[in-house]
Amino acid sequence: MILRDHDKIKKLSAVPETVFKSDEIGSGDFDCAVAALYKGIYDPNANLAQLLVTATELFNPRDFTPERFEFLSRIQWPQLAIIRTIYTHNAENEFNQHIEKALKLHKEYWINISTRREIRAEEGVISLPLTALAVLAHDVKGYRVTVENDYIADWLIKPKTTPTTFPSNEAQPLQDTQAKHNQNEMLFPNTPPAISDAIFNENYSLLESLREYDYSEYIPDMIDAYEITDDWKTRNSIIYVLADRIGDARLHPVMESALHGSDHLAKALALSWLRGSRSYMREYSVNYGSGLDEPKIDLAVREYLATQR
Repeated sequence: MILRDHDKIKKLSAVPETVFKSDEIGSGDFDCAVAALYKGIYDPNANLAQLLVTATELFNPRDFTPERFEFLSRIQWPQLAIIRTIYTHNAENEFNQHIEKALKLHKEYWINISTRREIRAEEGVISLPLTALAVLAHDVKGYRVTVENDYIADWLIKPKTTPTTFPSNEAQPLQDTQAKHNQNEMLFPNTPPAISDAIFNENYSLLESLREYDYSEYIPDMIDAYEITDDWKTRNSIIYVLADRIGDARLHPVMESALHGSDHLAKALALSWLRGSRSYMREYSVNYGSGLDEPKIDLAVREYLATQR
């Protein structure tokens, strides 16, 4: 990633999950999910939002030895938040906030282990993961690392010639036509454009970041939009945004309706909401984020609907 050698990256992306699980450090589900996330960065067809959710849900401290948890929590876990900001619209400030936190954890980790083991702190003088993400942020969004530090090799971030073929992995916006603009305003009359545009344009990278904020006052608008539109792509985007609002009775008809759509991610999210659970990706994913177990989702939908008759 740092050298922008896409041929080598393509070869690394072809490494199967079994190789990770057979390594000496005991890589498990979380490691495989993070590997799938990094592969997804270079796959224009990947759903990064889905891959981020999978990796986040699989980070369970009880699954790791103390030594492994120390490494993952301070070195690997912070990378997920940084990746999210890279694929979030206008998030350079948040990107640098997470870079700053990750740098502190990097320094803490290397100082701590150097005092307990025969490892020199100098081995962590450069953070290769954070340097790689700084390169990615520069190439994808033009973000600059503004935090003063000694761990990110700044001279590697700005090459003399930046590749022009780097995959942005962002949903392509719809054409800016007056008709579609009017349709958006009609569907979401009371919702800020930043939210309604992300839903209408199926920008899942931005939708993932929106899920973290409290926009309860716009939920009635989204419910009305779901009921008005017959566009299942827009409906699926609405489900994606609302899926974390577990327990909000207003959403029950919307979630049940989503079970009759064709999008398996939306159906998995709706099922999890109806069951009062946020663990849909753990239940319905295949190979930790590389895809959804569609037959399992279809079976779960049939079983749920049978109980409602």
